[in-house]
Amino acid sequence: MSEVKPVEIKSTAPDGLARKMGRMCCGGRCMTIKQDGEVKDAMFIEQSNFEGYNCMVNWFFLHIEQDRDAVYHHQTCKVNLNSEVGPIGKASEFNTINTNLHNMITTKSLPIITCPKTWCGCGLCAPKAKDETVFTEIYKSHVIS
Repeated sequence: MSEVKPVEIKSTAPDGLARKMGRMCCGGRCMTIKQDGEVKDAMFIEQSNFEGYNCMVNWFFLHIEQDRDAVYHHQTCKVNLNSEVGPIGKASEFNTINTNLHNMITTKSLPIITCPKTWCGCGLCAPKAKDETVFTEIYKSHVIS
């Protein structure tokens, strides 16, 4: 098996405002990207604006803030199933969250998150795509029907 050679995504941000530190999270996992019609693995991206992208962050993370009695999909993203920044429920009512998510999964009616933010604080390795057709392909490759 050949070694994956990371690619660099060129920033469109003016004057070096984009991130320059690469991907320090997720244990150094690659982010698979599609650039110029070609699928590649990238260890470094300079921009993190995924506003309007469909995102699967809700399938990979669960963050509980006990002191605030809140449950989020992700600790920095905090986007809920309504594509808004906010909790998915209360930690003290976790059974309700569990029942709601179970019902959505079993009835195959789990909403797709569309990112409302201009930056992704993490969750970069969570699958996402701007194009709905591409997102559907990614979704089907990650979720068991």
